[in-house]
Amino acid sequence: MMFERMMGAIVSVYDSGAAIADDQVASLNAGRA
Repeated sequence: MMFERMMGAIVSVYDSGAAIADDQVASLNAGRA
């Protein structure tokens, strides 16, 4: 139970980090265009 909860927290943090990275890449590409 505790392990599953930790994995869920790690996955959610990773997903939000990936979304932030995507936003940064999109803004960089918009700046170059």
